[in-house]
Amino acid sequence: MEAVTRWVFDAAVADNFVEYARRHIPAYDRVIDLSLRVAEEYCAPTDRIAEVGCATGYTIQRLEAAGFRNVVGIDSSADMLRACVVRHARLVLSKTFPAAQGPFRLVMANWTLHFVPPDERAAYLRSVREALAPGGRLFLSDKTLQSELGEVLYHDFKRGRGVPEDEIRDKKRRLAGVLVPLTPHWYLQTLAGLGFETEILWAEHGFVTFLAAVPR
Repeated sequence: MEAVTRWVFDAAVADNFVEYARRHIPAYDRVIDLSLRVAEEYCAPTDRIAEVGCATGYTIQRLEAAGFRNVVGIDSSADMLRACVVRHARLVLSKTFPAAQGPFRLVMANWTLHFVPPDERAAYLRSVREALAPGGRLFLSDKTLQSELGEVLYHDFKRGRGVPEDEIRDKKRRLAGVLVPLTPHWYLQTLAGLGFETEILWAEHGFVTFLAAVPR
């Protein structure tokens, strides 16, 4: 049996990350637009904002262009951070949430926490909760558990973006055990248990965006 090389965010992925993400993540730009809208609604330019899984810096670049100057970018991949192009943001290499960098007015975590092992995910969210200021918010997007039909529709989305069949199959195999989706109910229940007030802002093909608020 052919050995499967597990997925890693290495230099090859970082080289063309944004365009790659657009081909594989439904509503990639729409969700980032939403995250910027949330920042503009709830944050002043000097408020501290964290982005978990900042990758090569696209969202931070958007934040900086909108006038935000107190951003912390966090990623667990040194290769991604080496390719991260930002002007003002502080970059942090970490597999855990750097709560000591807070308090934060807003934490963004787009398509990142589904890579945190399931038995560690609630603790990660707890660290985020503890680092948020009163009235702060968590903007969270993750791939959630899909039905068979949901997966078919998701793969149809990829085909529509020009992703070939062998790439669809290869990525699914390489992500097995690396990206572990949980149900939307798990997120809503866990966030509620941490004291968040949560709503769903966007959902498509099993990818769900939650906005979770800390009461004042």
